[in-house]
Amino acid sequence: ARAGIQGTRRPLEGRYGYYVTFAEPGSDLTKATDGLGQRFEALYTALKPYPCCRFNHAVIDAVVNIVKREAIRPEAVERIDVFLPSTNYQLVAEPVEVKRRPREIVDGQFSVYFAAAIAAVEHGYTWESYQRLDDPLVQRLMEQTSAYPSGDLAEMGAQVVLKTAQGTWKEEVRQPKGEPENPLTWQEIQDKFSSLASKLLGRQRADHI
Repeated sequence: ARAGIQGTRRPLEGRYGYYVTFAEPGSDLTKATDGLGQRFEALYTALKPYPCCRFNHAVIDAVVNIVKREAIRPEAVERIDVFLPSTNYQLVAEPVEVKRRPREIVDGQFSVYFAAAIAAVEHGYTWESYQRLDDPLVQRLMEQTSAYPSGDLAEMGAQVVLKTAQGTWKEEVRQPKGEPENPLTWQEIQDKFSSLASKLLGRQRADHI
């Protein structure tokens, strides 16, 4: 506005406003301001612990849970089978020949094969994980990972079956970490902030904030 750019006078309820664009006809628009000042919707939204597509997060959680609990070395993993809701599968698992060979960061962000492999190798997933796109161990694990659509899983959920010579383990995650139903701890939130902010501000300033 200070630069002289004009805007609509009725951005919410106008002919091309937010309500007309996003609300179904007949919607109760009073809900938009219900609890205004008392209920803060930001507290009911998800925080992403991992820098990749949200549809990969339950897979990462499941793989990390298995390899940590069973003390499985990534070299010992023979096979990882991933089951995803159909919509999620289409976004992060297909086409297989492309998703199994991510070439750059954005490709990696939307590859469930890379997510599963990194989770097995690093017991987590960070921005530094993308430096492993060409890692032979990660590439081998991507080749040994298969994904399947499933109609039996919750919207954000996933099921993982991980096999080694010593046994096979199954893990289902209905809600990935960071969802309001499965929130991050304060320490986990602080650790994520620090890992990102300290690169720009330095550790001391990040800790102070």
